[in-house]
Amino acid sequence: MARILSKKIVEERLRLKKLNTKESGTNQNILKIIANATSYGIFIQIDPKHKKNQKVTVHGLDSFDVTLDKTEDQGVFFNPILSVFLTAGARLILATAETLVKRNNGYVAYCDTDSVFISPNHVKLVQDFFKPLNPYNQDVEMFKVEKDKETNKVLHNVKCIAISAKRYVLYDYDESTGEITIYKHSLHGLGHLKGIDGKQVWHDLILIFHHSERKKEILSKYKN
Repeated sequence: MARILSKKIVEERLRLKKLNTKESGTNQNILKIIANATSYGIFIQIDPKHKKNQKVTVHGLDSFDVTLDKTEDQGVFFNPILSVFLTAGARLILATAETLVKRNNGYVAYCDTDSVFISPNHVKLVQDFFKPLNPYNQDVEMFKVEKDKETNKVLHNVKCIAISAKRYVLYDYDESTGEITIYKHSLHGLGHLKGIDGKQVWHDLILIFHHSERKKEILSKYKN
């Protein structure tokens, strides 16, 4: 029943997206949240409980007692078996896409929660491979080419610098003018640093990549 509900919600969301109006945009975002919550979030819900001096026994390779000011209670529909297999299934899809691309002499720049950034000429290969898994009553791609939210530009055949799964930037670089356009950047690993502009950090890393002779000059900004 839950699977049918999620399917119907997504199909209605797809219908609203095609209308492309302000009202339909708001409603389709509401349906997106409901679909995510009922198909996954509800099974992994953990509610924090703030209370001073709570005595807790921690079980692992060793067991020990500890006193905490914050603990977590399971949600009403908490089901770790369902939630773990849902995420495992998603990782299996990403691993399959990665294997498919590499076996056909392509490359994977990075994977994120539900996306994979691959060599541009292998996009259709991946889309066609997963097309039979589409459960909806509309023809949609399992992997859609991402768009830049500000410019609506399709992020196909753009440049990427990827350090790890959650540390990457998508951008364009104009060789003639030196202009850098950043479409998407991750800020993981920078949150503990005060006074840091994450986008500027990536801008400087891109400059270093394209102008290695300026590395010392650019890095001097961060010496303190």
